Amino acid sequence: MFQEDPEMFRIVVRDIGGGFGTKTPLYPEDAALVYASGKLKRNIRWRSSRSDEFHTTLHARNQQTVAEMAFDQNGKILALRAETLANVGGYLINPGMFIPLRLSPSVISSMYHLPAVFLSTRCVMTNTAPLGAFRGAGRPEGIYLTERLMDQAAREMNIDPAELRRRNMVKSEQMPYNTPMDESIDSGQFEMVLDEALNNSDWNGFRERREQSRKSGKLRGRGLGCYIEWTGSELNETVTITADSSGMITLYSGTQPMGQGIATSYLQIFSEQLQIPVKQLKVVQGDTDLVEGHGSVGSRSLFVGGNAILRGIEDFLEECKQLAASELEASVEDLEYHQGNFQVKGTRVGIGIFDLCSRQSGNSISVKRKKELTGRSWPNGCHVAEVEIDAETGEVRLDRYVSVDDVGNTVNPMIVHGQVQGGIASGLGQAVLERTEYDASGQLLSGSYMDYALPRADDMPSLSGSLFEKAPCLTNPLGAKGTGEIGAVAGPPAIVHAVIDALAEKGITQVDMPLQPQKIWECLNR
Repeated sequence: MFQEDPEMFRIVVRDIGGGFGTKTPLYPEDAALVYASGKLKRNIRWRSSRSDEFHTTLHARNQQTVAEMAFDQNGKILALRAETLANVGGYLINPGMFIPLRLSPSVISSMYHLPAVFLSTRCVMTNTAPLGAFRGAGRPEGIYLTERLMDQAAREMNIDPAELRRRNMVKSEQMPYNTPMDESIDSGQFEMVLDEALNNSDWNGFRERREQSRKSGKLRGRGLGCYIEWTGSELNETVTITADSSGMITLYSGTQPMGQGIATSYLQIFSEQLQIPVKQLKVVQGDTDLVEGHGSVGSRSLFVGGNAILRGIEDFLEECKQLAASELEASVEDLEYHQGNFQVKGTRVGIGIFDLCSRQSGNSISVKRKKELTGRSWPNGCHVAEVEIDAETGEVRLDRYVSVDDVGNTVNPMIVHGQVQGGIASGLGQAVLERTEYDASGQLLSGSYMDYALPRADDMPSLSGSLFEKAPCLTNPLGAKGTGEIGAVAGPPAIVHAVIDALAEKGITQVDMPLQPQKIWECLNR
């Protein structure tokens, strides 16, 4: 764009509090700002209004799909056909059409053995805001489609929805499993995850809770949402590790913190592998003069970035061992490493990393390495939601929510739980609250938070979540699976199925998101 070498530009990013919306693509204003700053030789700040944001920045999830699923007499899936019309807005931005054309199809088979698939997706340009990435980016759309078909099929065949899913789940002995979309799922214990979710949610005790709600004049329903998630985006990442004689070791990573706690997880890996206290370690991110890499996208920060750190630490320690062997006049094979020190086996002769640094030119030791993984990670899980509906007002209240998520091996379970819960809140927003409205002439009607409802803390029940760690990912040494978006993938189908289950008592078995009070009231009062 500026016809300059990339080295002429420096981008510095601090804590940005989220990774979607305005933060994803390059907007024209960004380039104009850089140009103006260069011409005027001064710092410039540009800030848009909330109204501008609603009108001009990316929107998501606007797909209309007509689909059908065929089953045999035993409830086994035979085929899926889906024709989708995806609104990509008035102009294209990154990742734009990649979402409906690549990401949604990548998970269309979900946890199930799907022998045959026909997908047709047409992207159309309209006079609305452009299509872009919101939490999940295509995977919620794909999973929602498949799960709605599964639930409707269970109702029409009079089969318990959990049982129908079980009959069609890919078995653990089939792993690695190649999907119809030519994706390879390396690991998973889908039936065990389902069983744990049913047990934790007291699936068989639902009738009693429904009766209690009925006595209170409320409709109660339960819903199940099973999913699998495509994660990783770019599968390579670069790290630099530098130790200096002051007693600090610094990790430079091209991934980016945005509230997901990734620096904390990196420090845990760093400290454990180096056997050095956290107070002597530092993580640097968000400065293109200091780091290189692909950033944080597609739930890749730990899955890809964390494994790059493992490789970087191995190479860093090997470099230090070579230098230590030279200083101690010993063979590399005779040295062993422990808590920052290299020692000749069977002796008290040794040298520490920081002493080694003081003997190098520049008083430091630095290693830069790039790690590429052999395949994606495929987190998966089952979520169970229960809702109460006030038939007089149409208000939907999420009353209970249980999640079981196969996230592979975890570094920091508290952070993972936080990511899952945040995703569930996003899923609640999509299922019940959020809708961008335009009139017939293309004028935006939901251009402020007075007209666009977001989930609040008091919309959420107490969440009961467990992490399933019996099927570690086989495509990376950590055994980790991406977790940042899974709640947003599983939440919408689980909540919508619960609402439809409640409305089914009144003969209503079809309603589309968002399930706002007016829509529910109209369904009940036709």
